Amino acid sequence: MALDGFGTRLRIARNEKGFTQKQLANKLGVTEQAISKYERGICFPDIEILDNIPQILKCSLDYLFQFEKEKRVSFDQNNIEYRNQMKTWINPDIISLSFGKGLVDLFLQEKEKDFPHVISIRKQISLQWGIMIPLIRIMDNLNLSEMEYEIKIHGIGVGGIKNINISDPEKTLGEIFHNLKEKLLEHIHLIVNNQIIFDMIEIIREEYPAVVDQVVPEKISYSLLRDVIIELLRVQKCTAYPGILIIQILERYENSGKSYEELAEIVRKDLGEKYLLENWAK
Repeated sequence: MALDGFGTRLRIARNEKGFTQKQLANKLGVTEQAISKYERGICFPDIEILDNIPQILKCSLDYLFQFEKEKRVSFDQNNIEYRNQMKTWINPDIISLSFGKGLVDLFLQEKEKDFPHVISIRKQISLQWGIMIPLIRIMDNLNLSEMEYEIKIHGIGVGGIKNINISDPEKTLGEIFHNLKEKLLEHIHLIVNNQIIFDMIEIIREEYPAVVDQVVPEKISYSLLRDVIIELLRVQKCTAYPGILIIQILERYENSGKSYEELAEIVRKDLGEKYLLENWAK
C-alpha cells in the first residue's frame, strides 16, 4: 500500500468537506485523538473504519492510498469533462476581473511580470483587513467594449469603467486594482464564506492551539465568526487582523445571547481606536 501521504490526503479530504477532526471522529465512531493520529501518520484506521471513510468524505480509497492520484471522488467519473463544466456553472469564480480587447496588452504586461498588482492587493487585504480572499481570475471578454473592464463577484457585475485611458499603463493598472479593492470591501459579505474562516482559524490554531482548541467551532461557530468579521469590516470599519484577540473576546460572551452586530461592536470597543481601518497600517 502507498501509505506515505495517507494522513495528508485524509486531512485534505476532511477539510474539503468542512469537518473538524471531532466531527469526523463522531461520524466514524472513533476518538478525536484517533483522527489526529491518522492524519499525522502515527497509525492507520482498521478495515471497518477504512470502509466508512469514502462514504463520509466522498473520496475514493484509491485517492487516499494514491493508487490513482487524480481519482478523488467515489462516484462515477466517466464524464470528467462534463463534471468540470458543471463545477463552473454551479460555482462561478468568486472574484473576477474581465476586460475588452483594447486592454489585452495592458494585462499581458501584468502577466509577464507575474501579476505584481494582484499579489500586492491580496497581501494588502490580508495585512490591513485581516482576511484572506480567494484567487482573482483575470480574463479577456470580447463582449465588453474595447476600453472597458468589469469586476464581478459570483458572476454578478459590481463595478468597472467603460472608457479607460492607458496613456500611463502603470498608473492605469494601479487605478484599476484600487477600484477592485474598494469593490471587494463594499461586497465583502459576498466574498467571505465559512471555508475562508475555517482556513484562517487553522492558521491561527497552528500558532496558538491552546487558544483555539475547544473554542472554535465548539463554542464559537464558523458562521458566527464570519458574521462578526464582516460586521467589523463593513459597519465598524475595524480590521479583523488580530484574529486571536477576536476569538478571546468572543469567548467571554459565548452565552450572552447577543447578536453578531452587538458582538462586533463589543470587539471593536475592546480592540480600541488603533484597530480602526483608518488608523491601521501594516
